[in-house]
Amino acid sequence: WGQDVIFDAGPNPRAQTSLRRMLARSRFVPATTHQLAGATAAYVPPKMPIYVIPFGVDLERFRPAAPKPDGQTFTIGFVKNLLPKYGPEVALEAFALVHRQRPNTKLILAGRGVLKDSLQRRAAELKIQDCVDFPGRLPHEKIPQLMAGLDLMVMPSVFQSESFGVAAIEASACGVPVVASRIGGVPEAVLDGRTGILVNPGDPQALADSCLALIDDPERRRQMGLAGRRWVILFLAR
Repeated sequence: WGQDVIFDAGPNPRAQTSLRRMLARSRFVPATTHQLAGATAAYVPPKMPIYVIPFGVDLERFRPAAPKPDGQTFTIGFVKNLLPKYGPEVALEAFALVHRQRPNTKLILAGRGVLKDSLQRRAAELKIQDCVDFPGRLPHEKIPQLMAGLDLMVMPSVFQSESFGVAAIEASACGVPVVASRIGGVPEAVLDGRTGILVNPGDPQALADSCLALIDDPERRRQMGLAGRRWVILFLAR
């Protein structure tokens, strides 16, 4: 699924040896994306097939909400653990740039993790603490409502072990465009220019610029949302 095969801290000979032994005993090896399948291929016996089986999403639970009335606060969401791998600090810095130009915006950083306190301190330093919400880790049953209520989803992951991006297809199922990092298997979950926009990882300015472009183009957001829902239906039916 990602970090069990892709070692973000560099080669781990002991883990790699164990991985080869385990996979050599397997009859079937699945991976969630072609990117992850490629990384896994180094650890399986020659000619052993690797089956790409993407994560699924419940299309009845994750579905678009009714359109918002004009003039409501534009909501950007981050729904991941607050850990270095997922780049929540990139999301916060990018939002500060966005909010400076479009004050009628807010950011939801949903999740828990070791970066929460430092993110809250940074939000205060940037004087955006009143428009950044830290709801913590939400129960699974509340995630669809949160996703559907967003205007835009950001997924600024920074590690190659981000091998899929379940949050991206959940957002797309809700008709919400996604701005995400061009890293790992994310380009297989977010279609650049169609269901969202891909940017270079670790670049708050690029993330902010793409968010601003979509904030200022409601019709493009609508079309991306429609395309995202259609694509997830087709993607999961393959």
